[in-house]
Amino acid sequence: MNYVQWKEHFLDKYSEMGEFKKDTKRKLAHFYPAIIIIGCYFLGEVLESFTIIYGIDSQSFSKYWQLAIAIHFLWMINIADLFRLNKFEKLGKFATRWFDNSLRPTELDTFAQGSIMILSWIPFFLADIQILLAIVLISSISDGITSIIGIKFGKTIIRGTTKKLEGTIAGTITTYLIVIFINLFLPFQGLINLELQIIALSAAIGFALVDIFSRKITDNFLNPIVTGSILWILLLIFQSF
Repeated sequence: MNYVQWKEHFLDKYSEMGEFKKDTKRKLAHFYPAIIIIGCYFLGEVLESFTIIYGIDSQSFSKYWQLAIAIHFLWMINIADLFRLNKFEKLGKFATRWFDNSLRPTELDTFAQGSIMILSWIPFFLADIQILLAIVLISSISDGITSIIGIKFGKTIIRGTTKKLEGTIAGTITTYLIVIFINLFLPFQGLINLELQIIALSAAIGFALVDIFSRKITDNFLNPIVTGSILWILLLIFQSF
C-alpha cells in the first residue's frame, strides 16, 4: 500500500473496531515506555551489588539507562514518523503495526504524540526517582483510565472539549492513588503524612485542571509537565523545612 491507501485502511478499521476498543488498544501502547522505565529501576536494584564495585549505585545505573533508552526511543519514533509521512513504503512491518495500534485519526497527517509524552519526561530525570516513576505511571495509567472511562461510561461533556467529566474524575483519583502508592513502595524522603497528602492532592488537582482546560497543547505533554512540576516543587519546599 502507499500511504493514502493505508490511511483509508486505517480509518475503515478504526470505524469497524469502534472508538472504545481502538482507544483502549492505543492506550495500552503507552505502557511500553513505562514498563521499560520501571524495569530499568528494578534492574539497577538487582545489579547494585555488582555495579557498586565500580562506584555506580542503583539509581545512577537506572537513570543512565532510562535516559539513554528514552532518547533512543525519541530518535526511533521521529525517524519512523518521517518515513510514514514521506516514504511510507520504506516502513517495515513492526513500524507499520506500531502506528496501526498507536495512532489517532487526527495524527495521520502529523507527528504522533507518543514522542511528545516521552519528551515531557526528560526534565524529571534530574529529580528524585520517586517523581520520575510517578509521572511515568500518571502518563500511562491515569491518562489511559481517563480516556477509557470517559468513552465507556462518560455522559457529561466538558465544555469546549470532547472529553467526559467522568473520565477526568477517574484520572484525577488515579493520579492521587499513584502518588500514595509510590510513597508506599519507595518513600519520599523527609515527608510527614500531611505533607504527602498535600503533594498527592495537588498533583491530582493539576491533572484535572490540565484535562479540563488544555486546548491547544496536548495533555500527553502537559499532564507529566504539570503534575511532575507540582511534585518536584512541593517536595523541595517540604524537604527544606
